[in-house]
Amino acid sequence: MDQNNNKIQDVSQDEEIIKKQDVALDTKRPVYIRTLNVFTSPMKNRYERHYREKKHHLVIDLLFIIIILLLVATNIILFYKKFEIADSNLPAHSSKINKPYLETNFTVNKTGTLPANLGDELEYVLSVKNITSEDVKDLIVQVNLTGSTIDRDTLKTKAVIKDEILEWTSYQNESLSLLEKNSQINLDFKFKLERSLNINNPSIITSALIQGYINDEDFKHQTEEFQIKINSDLSVEPSYSYFSQEGEQLGIGVWPPQVGEKTSLRIFLDIENNLNNIKDVAVTALLPAGVEWTGNSAVNTGQAITFNENIKKIIWPVGELDTLGGASANFELEFTPQETGQNIELLDKIKVTGTDLFTGDNLIFEIKNLTTQEKVGY
Repeated sequence: MDQNNNKIQDVSQDEEIIKKQDVALDTKRPVYIRTLNVFTSPMKNRYERHYREKKHHLVIDLLFIIIILLLVATNIILFYKKFEIADSNLPAHSSKINKPYLETNFTVNKTGTLPANLGDELEYVLSVKNITSEDVKDLIVQVNLTGSTIDRDTLKTKAVIKDEILEWTSYQNESLSLLEKNSQINLDFKFKLERSLNINNPSIITSALIQGYINDEDFKHQTEEFQIKINSDLSVEPSYSYFSQEGEQLGIGVWPPQVGEKTSLRIFLDIENNLNNIKDVAVTALLPAGVEWTGNSAVNTGQAITFNENIKKIIWPVGELDTLGGASANFELEFTPQETGQNIELLDKIKVTGTDLFTGDNLIFEIKNLTTQEKVGY
């Protein structure tokens, strides 16, 4: 029995060893199979579901994968290489527009100083200089000339006129066919300004577009805008009356004036301003010999009229004046004629002044003297 038991025990021990080996093998086998399932099973399932019956779907998917891989590779190459995108995809002249091939400048000559006044004649000169070390060829110059202040009938130029564009080519100026290095050409035009306008803050704006070739490549050069502002049309109109238009008597004494008889008249000052706002507006005038200030005056805006006895000067401080309405004042003067039919001078050195708020210019407009023959009184 002991021997048999030992055998049985030995057998059981062998079985335990076998079981332990089987257990060890069992525990390793699923790990190996699962690892394969991570990669193979989804692919098999996708193949069975999508590609077994419709194999062309597999070809399409593979093409998409190849395209994506090519795009990724292209992006990586572009990232590490420097391509001149502008040169390859854009017209050649586009990248050259702002290069300093030319030096340009507008100047204006006129009688008097700038800013300009209505009725002035302006003569423009556009200078174009080649500042490169190469020749510039076949230049075309276009000047954009805008502004309703221009009297188009007075425009004088050798350029071809196309609406508001003045154009020069080698047909108008041979020098435009070849502008050598460091050489310069001047293009000119002139015109007069309108004498009357009804717009606010008028100005003339010019600019030039220049095209040409350098080293067989075309380019464009755009100048900055060149602006000339126009002063306001500040003016004063003096007049006199003995009777109003309604027949009311405004003066005192005999009318028409007679020798040795004292007569008084009502003097009117009407200020007009249509273009720009003006500050510090004032009207001044001198009384000639034989004309006296009575002290009777009225204004519709600004301060009251004052009179300097020592220099016989009338001063009317108006202040700021816009373009929506004018200003008016009136006062009384008296005189005694010394000769029959004498032309009595009532006001001398009449002047209106102010500072233009648009142009910044100090305005001074002088008016011719007012006499009894200058305007017949009512």
